[in-house]
Amino acid sequence: MKSKKHALYFISSVACGFIMVWLFIFFLLNSSNSGLIAERHTDKAIRYFILFIIFLIAFLILIIKQFKLMKRLSIWSVVFIVTILVLLTPVIINAYYQLSEKYENKLAENKQNNSVIEIREIITKSKLKYQLDFEKSNKSSNLSPYQITYIYLTKESEDRLSSNEINELISIFPDRELIIEIREINLKNFIVVRVNSKKEIIDCTPFDICSEINTYY
Repeated sequence: MKSKKHALYFISSVACGFIMVWLFIFFLLNSSNSGLIAERHTDKAIRYFILFIIFLIAFLILIIKQFKLMKRLSIWSVVFIVTILVLLTPVIINAYYQLSEKYENKLAENKQNNSVIEIREIITKSKLKYQLDFEKSNKSSNLSPYQITYIYLTKESEDRLSSNEINELISIFPDRELIIEIREINLKNFIVVRVNSKKEIIDCTPFDICSEINTYY
């Protein structure tokens, strides 16, 4: 009878241990300070934390019951559970980062970035001959940890890139930190410029294209 109870307590404690680990992972995912998750899922983080505490209490109760039922075997049960959790730590950490990245990407895709929307409206109203990759710009801007707005443009004309058109774009775009990638319609040549809030170019790549069109920083 004791062995059956011990087996039941043991299996239940292992199950509680695994559930606790995943609840803690989901709690971390939803209470992250990375911005996107914390902004939208604080209420979920609280629920996951409450569930984690409940399962932690249940886990401790089961361990105590095992200890009272079979002192020696209970100690080995604890050792076994701890060993399993330690061995699974790399897997758990990897799963956490994968889930975190998945959550970040999903939220970045769904959230509308006001700066990208504003620039899209500027391009439309000014009838600029560029195609804005809104989805890529929106996602990259939302994922930026430094609140930099990413703009991905493709020229509609076959004209070569020039410093004049880059300066023109910078002049009509909002006063904020931007990373602008412009590709020619054939996608062979491209240029990426980083602009600060004073509309000054502080970086330009690739160097050969920047030199060719006299775009320096």
